[in-house]
Amino acid sequence: MPVINEQIEIAAAPEAVWAQLIKFEDFPKWMVPHVEFPAGGPEKLEAGVEYDEKMKMMGFPADIKWTIKNVEAGVRIDLEGKGPMGVGMTESFIVEANGEGTLFKIDSEVKGGAVSMMAGKVTKATQEALVESLGKFQALFA
Repeated sequence: MPVINEQIEIAAAPEAVWAQLIKFEDFPKWMVPHVEFPAGGPEKLEAGVEYDEKMKMMGFPADIKWTIKNVEAGVRIDLEGKGPMGVGMTESFIVEANGEGTLFKIDSEVKGGAVSMMAGKVTKATQEALVESLGKFQALFA
């Protein structure tokens, strides 16, 4: 499945966008596929930290075990996830200064397992969820 890249401009400083991004208790306010972090979000933002997330995509629940692969404080977080039936995910959250505001990007890929048979539908649903999530994230700064 292709990597999906979506982005949005936010009229806030990169530091403010980063601070909101790592406020994991606010994920339900903006991250559309997010249901909950059963044991809370990651306790530390550093490579190797693992945490669990319950998500819902295309109406189906999924338990994802995330591993933080890379963190550049204030700039990006790269995640690798393992879900049911051999499904793998990667997600990157990227914060870039853009004039007086910020460009916030999410790159996402879902692969393997059962999703390979429905790649087109999964790609479309993932892209729609990211676009909606970015819009909700942007609204947090209005």
